Amino acid sequence: MKKGFTLIELMVVVVIIGILAAIAIPNFVRIIEKARESSVQANMHSTQVTVETMAVDLGGAYPNVEADIEAQLPQNMKNPWNSSETYADVFQLETGTSAKASGTAGHVYYVVTSAQDFYWITGMNKSGNALPLTLQPGQQTGT
Repeated sequence: MKKGFTLIELMVVVVIIGILAAIAIPNFVRIIEKARESSVQANMHSTQVTVETMAVDLGGAYPNVEADIEAQLPQNMKNPWNSSETYADVFQLETGTSAKASGTAGHVYYVVTSAQDFYWITGMNKSGNALPLTLQPGQQTGT
């Protein structure tokens, strides 16, 4: 009597593995995307801490010089969709009257009013659209 698996048994195992892969791969891709967005949100929080610290030094006015802010930002800020970009590439300063709605994927936009009395910090997802989180003065991020 010969021992081993029949062709039918092997085919059943292959089908089961295929079904498990079909379930797992989309979930894995979704988790990777959420991790990248979380990285951008961490960059946003680092930017907020830097801006608030500088505002204390400036007597309550929020900074409006990109080079000054970039010098204070943590140098480990990275774009999760383009790892070759440095913290200086990821951070963008603009003057305006509202939060940024779209931009480059993985970038953090700091928009300050011309009076330097209010700001918005917005991060961009893979599509270049604003993440659902926009940071403003007096707003705390989760613990």
